[in-house]
Amino acid sequence: MYYLFAYGTLRSCCGEINQRYLSKSRFVGLGYIEGFDMYLIDYYPGIVEGNGKVIGEVYEVHDLKEIDEYEGYNESGDSLYVRILTRVYFGSNRLTLDDVYVYKYNKSVRGLKRIENGDFCFGKQVFAYFLTNKGLIKRYSYNISPLNRDMVKVNDNNGNVYFAFVDR
Repeated sequence: MYYLFAYGTLRSCCGEINQRYLSKSRFVGLGYIEGFDMYLIDYYPGIVEGNGKVIGEVYEVHDLKEIDEYEGYNESGDSLYVRILTRVYFGSNRLTLDDVYVYKYNKSVRGLKRIENGDFCFGKQVFAYFLTNKGLIKRYSYNISPLNRDMVKVNDNNGNVYFAFVDR
């Protein structure tokens, strides 16, 4: 079992790609990594070492082979991305998870546009994750009231109120 930090097209805001590669994985949470800057490579992002913060989703995965192929990674090192271990932070109280794999861009970013806020999904859609006795639920922007950058209040159709972490 491995932990994977997905910050780009593998994130749930990218729908079909996320479902194809991570549907058998367990979602752990929305978090961020520090010491990296994000750039728009083409229709997808890449991260390199820097001074910023990158927002992403952590998944528990059983195998990295298909994801390695998708990311263009090979162990020889001459690949589009290299897979490294990093620490992920969760929420404003900075809970951490160590030894999480992330794919770092392995080419020059000269001339590429930096994604200043470090969030590839920012502005794409809003949804919240919350845990119920039936498991993890993902609720799209239905009756969601922002409390702050990290939390929302969700009212469902049954009159239940949940407080949840958000992905923007």
